[in-house]
Amino acid sequence: MTAGARRNKLASVLRWSRLLPFLLCAPLSAAELNVLQDTTVDASALNFAAADVNFGQNVNGRTHQRFPISTFRGYQYITYYDSNRNVALGRRKLPTGNWEIIRFADYTITNNDSHNTATLGICALDGTIHLAFDHHKDPLHYRVSSIGVASNPESVAWSTSLFSSVTDTLGPLGAIKDLTYPTFVPAPNGNLLFYYRNGGSGSGDGIIYEYDGSTHN
Repeated sequence: MTAGARRNKLASVLRWSRLLPFLLCAPLSAAELNVLQDTTVDASALNFAAADVNFGQNVNGRTHQRFPISTFRGYQYITYYDSNRNVALGRRKLPTGNWEIIRFADYTITNNDSHNTATLGICALDGTIHLAFDHHKDPLHYRVSSIGVASNPESVAWSTSLFSSVTDTLGPLGAIKDLTYPTFVPAPNGNLLFYYRNGGSGSGDGIIYEYDGSTHN
């Protein structure tokens, strides 16, 4: 990578650093938390076989997996891998609705690597749901819903047809490579931030892009 390219990447990160204070909050103590409900999304969610794993058996619910669950407009959403190694996406109406699960059978993860988690994000401005999955220094695996899917959930029949096919491209940015730890974070202006590590451990760059809900790019 040239020095100029590295400076451009750093500028991209620093450009959005001013947003970080809005994204941080003080942790709650145990005394301030109350369990409202226990719910099981999928009792057969994927675990890797113990005989052939990298970095742990569990690919669902990892500490670095930000964020597999999100709440928006009175609905809760979750993404994970099912027992067929497909990405699954669930939603339920809060507070006690049943989970509706859709499964994307057109993509199957092959690596037994617990880095390769799935994550989701919701853009408040246009109601799109974004998914990124199966990365450990890999090309981007990304799909996005139609506009407004999360804005008026009760008017939408929950189906894989609401989502794009898998792509390695983020809008006008082109193809994204060497990606690990994808993370979607809602921005204060209603847009959606996408963070990931570009490159390998100890030699990577933290990259942040912004999805604009007004232009849908």
